[in-house]
Amino acid sequence: MKDTRKSLLPLITITCVIIIWGFDFIAIEYMLQYMSSGVFTLLRLVIGSIVLVTMCMIRNKGIHINKEDRLRFFICGATAMSLYFTLEGIGISLTSASFGSLILATVPMFGIIGDRIVFKRKITRLKIICIAVSIAGVYLLVAGDLSGPKLKGLGFIVLAAIVWVFQITYMKPLYEKYDLITILTGIFISGAVFQCPVALLSHPHFSITAEGIIILIATTIICMIIGEAGYVYAIGNLSVTVVSAFENLLPAVTIILAFIIYGTMLTGLQLLGAALIICSVMLIALRDN
Repeated sequence: MKDTRKSLLPLITITCVIIIWGFDFIAIEYMLQYMSSGVFTLLRLVIGSIVLVTMCMIRNKGIHINKEDRLRFFICGATAMSLYFTLEGIGISLTSASFGSLILATVPMFGIIGDRIVFKRKITRLKIICIAVSIAGVYLLVAGDLSGPKLKGLGFIVLAAIVWVFQITYMKPLYEKYDLITILTGIFISGAVFQCPVALLSHPHFSITAEGIIILIATTIICMIIGEAGYVYAIGNLSVTVVSAFENLLPAVTIILAFIIYGTMLTGLQLLGAALIICSVMLIALRDN
């Protein structure tokens, strides 16, 4: 019985994380009606930093980061927490939560290209085909509406995907030296510091209701902090294949939630494009493991 529970817990955890992140896309789309992406990201990072510093002081009796790792922490915070969430927010504000989650599903494709450029790893014929299919899926997703704000939104979301791939690679050495709370605390604080000028330069505007304050705090704690912690736990207890398969369900979860909450739905052509993106990425994940 204990072994069964032990094997089920990571699966339950990654399932909850995907649902949580699906809600986060919807929450971002809602909150950006009241404030700019830069301000929204800054507020979440400040709230998250306060929560994590408190946790770090209680559990670790302080924030202990080696001097030689401080620059890496700052760069990771600037990219993973500041630039990524700002670019993602701008992209979603110009498109939709469903659209944004689908484009970000192509992150593994950018990872393949990054591996080729940085680590000189060979891109197989299968990967080339999958990249082409994924690009075709993106085209179908935006077919007939590739102009104006949506085109700009696509550009911002693609940039967010590239930033995410960079920070995944650059952050890896930290997981070997520090516990999860220290890493999250370090990158949240760094992200908040970097985000201050970013928020000021991104045409800031702000208005919020009591409901908005609740959503702001809840999404910071649940979606950003708990979601990231659950994701790291799942990676440590499941194969990359399983985690990748669950990650690729994120767009589907977001689309379903958007339909339930807003009544919005993708067209048949866009759903075909979404299927091509998800299938190509899943095929890469399965064949790579």
